[in-house]
Amino acid sequence: MFGVVSDYAKQGHLANGFAWLSKAATFAESNPATNKSAWLAYHKSSSMLRYNGLYISDKPWIDSTEISYFSYLRFYEDGFVIQVTSSGTPDQLTTWFHKENPANSKGLYYHGMPYRDDREEKLHFAVVSAEGVVGYMGEIVNDQLILRSYSFINDRSDTKTFRFIAFT
Repeated sequence: MFGVVSDYAKQGHLANGFAWLSKAATFAESNPATNKSAWLAYHKSSSMLRYNGLYISDKPWIDSTEISYFSYLRFYEDGFVIQVTSSGTPDQLTTWFHKENPANSKGLYYHGMPYRDDREEKLHFAVVSAEGVVGYMGEIVNDQLILRSYSFINDRSDTKTFRFIAFT
């Protein structure tokens, strides 16, 4: 998973404030014995993240047929994050939106930076799919995430607010 991020870094695609992805990928790849424990230690400081549901983007993307698509994020206590863009409702996603589904974009998240000295308290993650990589960074504010994203797939950046929806 991190090899894809490193490949993008080597090709000079890290821009718009997402140069940290290269450092994160290098950290993960160069510390194979310790990277999981480091990720776990740093993500546990993000106690405001919720794991019993999913986060949905506040604004949909509407395609040419007028169908609305929302971006969904789901975080796990073991440091994994998954992402999908879907026209489905949160209730419809519950049967297949999990980390074992190979169709979902996957990554590791952390709060702070395990390879930096200043321990910047931001939420950081990148999700990898068959199409490429999308990087995210932002803040946790109550039950919302305010995230800036950069897609290495289409070279676009965006800022979105995601609100939490608990599973019923």
